Amino acid sequence: MSVSGYVDKVQAYLINNPNTTNIDLLEFGLSNNFLPKHTKVIQDEIKKTHKLQVTSLDGKPAISYYIGDKKRLVNIKLLN
Repeated sequence: MSVSGYVDKVQAYLINNPNTTNIDLLEFGLSNNFLPKHTKVIQDEIKKTHKLQVTSLDGKPAISYYIGDKKRLVNIKLLN
């Protein structure tokens, strides 16, 4: 799969799953043969044209996507 195809898949996943966590995106990426660092790059690409809301679910400040960090839990939502 090309990276551009993966961008579309991640975007569709976020639209269809508004309660997506960083762990969900980790598993989604791995199931599509993409490493966590690739999914983070895709999130950065999506953020250029859409608003992403990252909300902490573990009580700690959410300043990143935490893809691949199983010690953190955040919700990642595509707003527009």
